[in-house]
Amino acid sequence: MNNSTRKMTLDDVLASYALAAPEFDANVLQAFVNEHPEHAPALRRYAQLQLTSVPATAEEVKQESVGDDELLPLQSNILQKMQALRGVPSSEEMEDVAKKLGTISGMAATHAATLAVFGTVAHGEDALLLCVIEPPGVNDVPEWFFVRLGNHIAVSARVLKAGLPHMKGDTRVQRYSASERLVAPEPVSWVEAVRDCIDDETVQRTILESPGPPPLPDNS
Repeated sequence: MNNSTRKMTLDDVLASYALAAPEFDANVLQAFVNEHPEHAPALRRYAQLQLTSVPATAEEVKQESVGDDELLPLQSNILQKMQALRGVPSSEEMEDVAKKLGTISGMAATHAATLAVFGTVAHGEDALLLCVIEPPGVNDVPEWFFVRLGNHIAVSARVLKAGLPHMKGDTRVQRYSASERLVAPEPVSWVEAVRDCIDDETVQRTILESPGPPPLPDNS
């Protein structure tokens, strides 16, 4: 076995294929699949993109006529897909996030959300929850927070995480357990928020140092 048959990374294989076949070429594709069978699915997806990305000819462009009633929805669809790829929520998703966060208002609803995220409200966890979801918010919030809160209010963690920093002041929920605390003009860090809101040092360490989320109580 010589060096030409050594294992190559996927990036190297795709780069080599792109050089060998700037446009779709079935023979070149098959040769690469035979030589790198471990990367066959990725090679075929790349080739499929080549097939679907063939530019239209000038004659084909002249023959196409798309009115505003067709063009505008297409542009909107493209924009939404680009936003999804960038992780930026659409305006509809932002409205949904704001609406559902707005339901976390008052003691009962805030306690329910806090229990869903932290499993308890005994040490100031409710204040920590409000600190995160109210402006100005908290930086570097762990992923598990968004997963648990997203599950509670039926919003994907991705949309919640991307949309929360953009929430306006008029979507603030009702603060009741930490009303004496001044709201900082800028977001605070997760460590600062935990230490400021949680009144038990052991619970603070559990939240900050655990590799995963704090365990929820077993209610079975």
